[in-house]
Amino acid sequence: MNAFSLSRRISVAGLASLMMLPFAQSAQAAEQDFWAMVPAWPTTCYQETEDFPDKYRAALEAVTAAKDRQQKINDELAQKVKDMDPMEQASKMQEYMMANPEEAMKLMQRNAAIGETFTNSELESNEGGVQLEKEMMDLDTRYKAEVEKALAPIKAKFADLDARAQKDLVVVGEGYAYAPWAVKEFDALTAESNKAYEKVCAGWWGANGIFQEWMKRLKESLVARIPEREEAEKVGAGLLAVVAGTPGNSFKPIAAPDAVMQYTQRGIRLFENRMRRPEAPYTR
Repeated sequence: MNAFSLSRRISVAGLASLMMLPFAQSAQAAEQDFWAMVPAWPTTCYQETEDFPDKYRAALEAVTAAKDRQQKINDELAQKVKDMDPMEQASKMQEYMMANPEEAMKLMQRNAAIGETFTNSELESNEGGVQLEKEMMDLDTRYKAEVEKALAPIKAKFADLDARAQKDLVVVGEGYAYAPWAVKEFDALTAESNKAYEKVCAGWWGANGIFQEWMKRLKESLVARIPEREEAEKVGAGLLAVVAGTPGNSFKPIAAPDAVMQYTQRGIRLFENRMRRPEAPYTR
């Protein structure tokens, strides 16, 4: 759901939003639960290590399933409220306002302001996300250029070796292969190539690498959006918590798992840019 559709829900929620206080909860607690489901990103140079990407996709599936379960509950509660008799809704509202006059007044004021505030904040956060992605494009270009610069001299050596080795091929079965001297040189160049890549890799994929730091800032950006997005969800939900919810079947915002999903999806795509595995020795 985008900022405009959410703000529209907020604007039409009206006095129904007064019922949100009883289920207000700490955004931080919800965030911690979902963020803990995602393993720390790999610090190695190759994809085929640390169960990448399997355990990260498994984490993404788990968070997605949790979000979908809560979304189903929220939708069912919304339908229950929609089907409720208006007189019963009004009665519940009156009971709440009489029992909680100060909280009701605060929520009325919050409801009046949150639509525009949320929309503006959402637009600003989207701009921040666009800026982060632009920065990533620049970083990706820099990374590839740095890898190419490190490997270019070794690629030239491989080309020179192949030109020399083609003049001294040996028969192997029904084909030809490098002579032992060429195999030895090939394997030495392979080790040199892997070492050169891994040296560049450490500054980008290592624990304190550039891509790791970018992912931290992405998380910070997503986390910063959660409280206001949750607030918008709660106001838009109206009577759900008090009228339709039960202790085991109550409305909860889905902003936190949604943020974790975005973070995990982006991280998987990013870390797939590492080399799949080290270059292998010569095989006949």
